[in-house]
Amino acid sequence: MKQINSLKKGIDILFSFSSYQPTQSVNEIAEKVGIPRSSTYRFVVSLKNMGLLERDSNGNYSLGLRLLKLEAIVHKRLKIEEIAIPYVKKLANETDETVILNLLLFNRDVVTIFAEESSAALRVAPQRGINYPLHVGASRQVILAFLSPEIQEEFLSQPLKKVTDYTITDPDELRERIKTIRENGYAISHQEVYIGAAGLAVPLFSNDKIIGSIGLVAPLQRFEKEREEYALRKALETAKQISQILP
Repeated sequence: MKQINSLKKGIDILFSFSSYQPTQSVNEIAEKVGIPRSSTYRFVVSLKNMGLLERDSNGNYSLGLRLLKLEAIVHKRLKIEEIAIPYVKKLANETDETVILNLLLFNRDVVTIFAEESSAALRVAPQRGINYPLHVGASRQVILAFLSPEIQEEFLSQPLKKVTDYTITDPDELRERIKTIRENGYAISHQEVYIGAAGLAVPLFSNDKIIGSIGLVAPLQRFEKEREEYALRKALETAKQISQILP
């Protein structure tokens, strides 16, 4: 609990800065955050040592350049959404199935940042913001397949949890799946995330680097071969179009 409180105070200090007051003294920060000056000073020094704050010649502090890394990540995500969402909606309309846009975060988590649901009464409705490990389902496996072999092996060396009884948790089986996905350029999974649901996914690239995926999820009973092939063809076309214009 003490560590959580310390983290909160550090975040509060960072958020005490604004465009109206980009530079502050320790006393001003302490007054805004509501903690003693001595404690504020210790937090400020720690944040400075991490590159999150900078100190000028007058002893005042401003936000550090290291925060630009986070700003760049957020900006890239917003840019991806701006570019990709119209294509995702079009794909959902063409296939009449739920289509999701997934983004690979810098810590190697994969999060669903947008979902366009099918208009069918029987449909799969994934929640935005939900993330699962890289081995769970087509949308994440297709990303794992295009990461470096070193990252793949690092991930596969960890315990792999089951989400359903169909989730693959055997590292050797996953290695074979990854190899197949990389060769084919897409992933297909059945009931690995949701019982009774099937999914297919294609990778998204920016400057030849994997950054996310487009996934299509549908009730398993509606995922017959002809429909699957049509959806896959459309998904591959969509991913190619998006990847060509991503920054």
